Amino acid sequence: LITYYKKFKNYQFGEQDKLKLDLFFLRVLTTNKNSLEYLDFSNMSFGNIDLSNANLTGCKFVNSKFYKTIFTNANLQLSNFESAYLKDVNFNNAILRKTYWRGAELDGVKMVNVNLQNSYFVNTKFNKVDLEKSVLDHCRFVRSTLRKTNFKMVNMEGANADSCDMSMSNFERANILFTNFEDTNLSFSNIENAKFQNCEFIRVNMEGLDQAKASFLETKFSGTVLRSHSKAKMFKKGEVVREHFEIEMTPQRLEKRTIDPKFVSEKHTFGASDDDYFETYDDFEEEDMDDSVKKKIKKIFKFFRKKR
Repeated sequence: LITYYKKFKNYQFGEQDKLKLDLFFLRVLTTNKNSLEYLDFSNMSFGNIDLSNANLTGCKFVNSKFYKTIFTNANLQLSNFESAYLKDVNFNNAILRKTYWRGAELDGVKMVNVNLQNSYFVNTKFNKVDLEKSVLDHCRFVRSTLRKTNFKMVNMEGANADSCDMSMSNFERANILFTNFEDTNLSFSNIENAKFQNCEFIRVNMEGLDQAKASFLETKFSGTVLRSHSKAKMFKKGEVVREHFEIEMTPQRLEKRTIDPKFVSEKHTFGASDDDYFETYDDFEEEDMDDSVKKKIKKIFKFFRKKR
């Protein structure tokens, strides 16, 4: 049916006849949702069509266009969306495991509570895509633009984000484990209550984080910039944030970069090897420090002296 449909589309039909052909084809699709696996839908256009609960396993959507298409609860694992364009498409609660998105463009797409495990995004463009509560384990994001993406409460384990622009995104309450961020832009993103464990940040721009209150457990930083307003902290190559380290940042505290970030929050629990990080309070520059910050540092040093 698809083969004949594509052939007919190439004939010299009038616009009314082409519209009737499109409507007929879409009606056939919606009435046969359970038998559409491993079909080739490349170079096709999908308008406002409901394919919820459809079985589209292993289908090809190469260079296809979608507008307000509904894929809720659909099975699309192993599908290929290379160079596809998707506008206001709904994938909520769909299965998208091992899907391929090279050169695809997603605009206003909803992917809430979606399983995207082992998916591949190369030169992919996201614009206001909603990935809330989705599973992104072992995904690869390479040279992709993911600006203003909602990663709220996502689970991301063993993933990679290489040379990506993830600025102004929302990582609130995200659970990110064993994930590498290399040459990635995370500037002006919201990481409130996010958890980063056993992650690695290599040459990452974390400028202007929005009211950040995140935990970094056994996380490694190399050439990463953490900046708010005018002053910045550059993590040295191979610097590791110790276990149970919690960093609490507000714009006011981040401005005062004459102190080590390990002393910013009173909520730490110190690790066994933290002796190496402590000097004396007098070694710190006091200029431009708030009185409240000075008092907190003094309390920490008093606590640590008693501990020793």
